[in-house]
Amino acid sequence: MDQVGPQNIFAMADVAGAKWIQSEIIPHIKTKVIILKPETSELAHLELTNALGQNYSNFGEERFVRLTAFKWLGILRAIRQTRPEGVVFSDLDVVWLKRPEIEHHFETGEKFVYCQDDTPKNSTRKHYCTGIMFWPYSQENVSWLEELFTIQKNLIRSGQLTPDEPTFNSLVISDKKFANVVKSLSNQKYVIGHRFFFSFSSKNFRKIIAYHANYVVGEQRKNDRMRAIILRSQKDSRWLIAYTMQLIRELSYRLVHSKYSARRKSL
Repeated sequence: MDQVGPQNIFAMADVAGAKWIQSEIIPHIKTKVIILKPETSELAHLELTNALGQNYSNFGEERFVRLTAFKWLGILRAIRQTRPEGVVFSDLDVVWLKRPEIEHHFETGEKFVYCQDDTPKNSTRKHYCTGIMFWPYSQENVSWLEELFTIQKNLIRSGQLTPDEPTFNSLVISDKKFANVVKSLSNQKYVIGHRFFFSFSSKNFRKIIAYHANYVVGEQRKNDRMRAIILRSQKDSRWLIAYTMQLIRELSYRLVHSKYSARRKSL
């Protein structure tokens, strides 16, 4: 995150997450980290009071989904403290190679919310990934963040285990006013996880500001991909080995998955 050049780094975390940040993140960066802890009532609303001692949760696991609701609450609290500078939100599985192009968004009074673009090819409807977002301060944006948290919290409490990204995209679809506020970040500069293997050519790599290792399940697998990106940015020739290992692993996974799918169809 030092490449982003923030004044402060805000992190919303439960007890287990706060301990991890203090031991694994804070010692390795220069920027001040402010840990925002959810209120006991907020944890209770999302049935997280009995899950404080758990460790890493993989994407899609129940605790992981419940925790994602605090994305909106974390941005909300941070944006209230940083106004008028605004907030750059980054998931933990994002590698920042350069400072993001935020001056235009935050210093001109522009109030658009910029979000990573994950629109499928040939799709007529935008789909946003909430792993990288720019939230300039405005009272209207504060209201949107409050609404996003309330919507996701209520969905989870009603038994619909809904992550942050579908919550965000559902609001974009259902509310034209919000849809007009949201804009896409360049998918060449802010690279989505499944574009990993297309990002390493010199032409493509020069454009990258950040790489988001989503679509990859598991802490080690994410770390391996992010390490390959970092080695490439440092012009360390070991990136070729890291890239090749990832390619072999991906091809093996797809081969096994295709065989499993074929076997199921034959039953």
